Amino acid sequence: MKNVADIVRKLAGQEWDVFARSKRGDFLTQIGTVRAPNERLAKAYALTTYDEETWAEIAVVRRNDLVWVRRVKGLFEKEGRPA
Repeated sequence: MKNVADIVRKLAGQEWDVFARSKRGDFLTQIGTVRAPNERLAKAYALTTYDEETWAEIAVVRRNDLVWVRRVKGLFEKEGRPA
């Protein structure tokens, strides 16, 4: 039997990193994360969650799709799994 945390995590979807830039030419900066089951909802959640500023651009990237060039090992590990 699966534990409740696994079931809730599956229903909530995957973690998406949210990036934005305030104006054209600014650096793209990570402004937070959202949990969503698909890309369409991830975009909607990002727009409504991080609407305190008028962003020139906002992007979402599925956390599992990040390609690390360099990463500190163990910094955000939880329950034996990398973040």
